[in-house]
Amino acid sequence: VDDNATNLRILSAYLAQWGCPHQTAADGEEALELLRQAAAEGRPFDLALVDMMMPGMSGRETIERIRANPDTRNLRILFLTVARFSETGMKNLKELGVLDYITKPFDNTDLVNRIKKENKNIKIIFGGPAIFDEEFRNKTPEKACDYFIIGEGEETIYELVTALKEGNPVSNIKGIMINNRSGKYKFVPRDPIMNLNEIPFPTFEEFDLKLYINKELPILTSRGCIGKCTYCTDYIISGCYRFRSAEKIVEELIFLTTKYKIKMFALNDLLCNANLKELERTCDLIIKNNLKIKWGGYATIRKDMSLRLLQKMRKAGCVALHYGFESASNNVLRLMNKYYTAEDAEELIRKTRKAGIMVVINIIVGFPGETDEDFNKTMEFIKKNKSYIDSVGNVSVCFIMPGSMIHKYAESFGIKLTKNYELWYGKYNNHKIRAKKATQIIKLVDELEIPISTRNLYR
Repeated sequence: VDDNATNLRILSAYLAQWGCPHQTAADGEEALELLRQAAAEGRPFDLALVDMMMPGMSGRETIERIRANPDTRNLRILFLTVARFSETGMKNLKELGVLDYITKPFDNTDLVNRIKKENKNIKIIFGGPAIFDEEFRNKTPEKACDYFIIGEGEETIYELVTALKEGNPVSNIKGIMINNRSGKYKFVPRDPIMNLNEIPFPTFEEFDLKLYINKELPILTSRGCIGKCTYCTDYIISGCYRFRSAEKIVEELIFLTTKYKIKMFALNDLLCNANLKELERTCDLIIKNNLKIKWGGYATIRKDMSLRLLQKMRKAGCVALHYGFESASNNVLRLMNKYYTAEDAEELIRKTRKAGIMVVINIIVGFPGETDEDFNKTMEFIKKNKSYIDSVGNVSVCFIMPGSMIHKYAESFGIKLTKNYELWYGKYNNHKIRAKKATQIIKLVDELEIPISTRNLYR
């Protein structure tokens, strides 16, 4: 069971290659029904592969419900996950009755070896957020990758492919780093694309969308972030904030709804409400063009976001906003370099719910400098606002992201780093304490019957 159609197809192909009869499910509910039917018909499954992170019913909840049913409780289960588990994490899996876990996607080296086996002359290019991490690049064998694209790739990859095709040198192309340890080649960064309207939107014509179970398409209305949170690297990786015009966004929506009859869209922006004026213009054009769509996305807490605008967003199809709330302590918010207060967050969450838009929040536990008093404020906030919180997207212990402010200036934040960034520590703050606090939050949220999508204790 996996909500990602591509993952399902890959896994199904492997199982077929291995001669394993199997069935696939797109979510936990569908998987439970398949298991129940098979058991009732006297042909129970021998093994279940369950994705850890799924919308709606998570992998953990799916497994708990499998174990609660007498007809399926003895089923052997493997977790599918993008994360690796520590010894403690494995112990927790065993308590759930999980045999082991399989990481996805392919290991880079394994995938490259398979490609090179087919064509030894092919050029391998790595891109994406991980490429910003020097440690990641240094660990990548030269034979595994020929080039890194650092930053936005549209112009860079075009110039690289053109140069390779024409036999021209690539060392002077901005944004390209040659995977060579000799130091012979100098990296020249590429500036962000400032006019996003110049970039053609994806038409998905290369994809057979009928094969995808999730009838939703992504759309990007902006790049970059207006915040500079001390725990985050997104604003570093994505560059300065830039936005597409309302006209271009709606042109894309009209094309996709007309061609594919898609009515649900996920905004892939770091935050959809950085430019309130353009957001309102976009909503006006959606309403004017009578687009009967639904959409949602990440948003930041803003004191100047009015109920009137939220109501217009709802009219334009906004069904959910995922707020990076993180903490209800103004002390912690200040340490995180947030530009809002807990009071601002409470006001906006309530206005959002009043406008008929679902509220999803993220919570970070154990930030450097967080006291028990700070932590208790977050607990009380959740209790007080339980009627206005539809879901918790992520309960996470504070993780040190390489390149973030708390990574670069750890001493200023009163913490010591270890080789494993999960195990950083400070005065009255270590992984055990953080995990304990996160477990308290999770227990409270469960008791309040608020759904949780992801529980990141990094254990």
